[in-house]
Amino acid sequence: MVDVLSFFGGIPFGAAITFIGNWAIRKRQEVMEMLNIISNAAPYYNQLARNAWNFSWDLTHGQGDYKLLMYYMCNILQTKNQISQKLGDLQLDNLEAEKIISEFGRDIFSVVKAKFNAVEFSELSHLTRDNKPYHEFYQVISNDSRLYDKFEKWLSQEISKENFDELEKKCA
Repeated sequence: MVDVLSFFGGIPFGAAITFIGNWAIRKRQEVMEMLNIISNAAPYYNQLARNAWNFSWDLTHGQGDYKLLMYYMCNILQTKNQISQKLGDLQLDNLEAEKIISEFGRDIFSVVKAKFNAVEFSELSHLTRDNKPYHEFYQVISNDSRLYDKFEKWLSQEISKENFDELEKKCA
């Protein structure tokens, strides 16, 4: 009789141990997957931040080199495209971090999208694809200055002081 009770008493205990073990394995896999996604995304977010900072700095402290400013803006747009295509949207455990990352892109892009139509925005987003260096970008916009002329006019004449300050602040 004792052997039957110990046998049936051991089944729930064994099931509980198995359940806890499987749960721990799933949690570890989720954490490893998240770390992998974040480590793959880090270079893109670093590039995005660097170009945004360069744009902000040159916008406020530079010599009015609108071609260089356009290069930084196109790099920001291109990097955002790469993040979306290669990684999708990041889903972090911290909702505040997700909000900051998504608002960063949305706020900057809304300022640009307000001036450029969908086709022009797409062209701006792809002018620096394949990590095109500045000298090649310079040649492309020198040969076809339609987008550059609109970009320069926008930053030098049309953008209001309020929008200028907002754009600079959001890129800083």
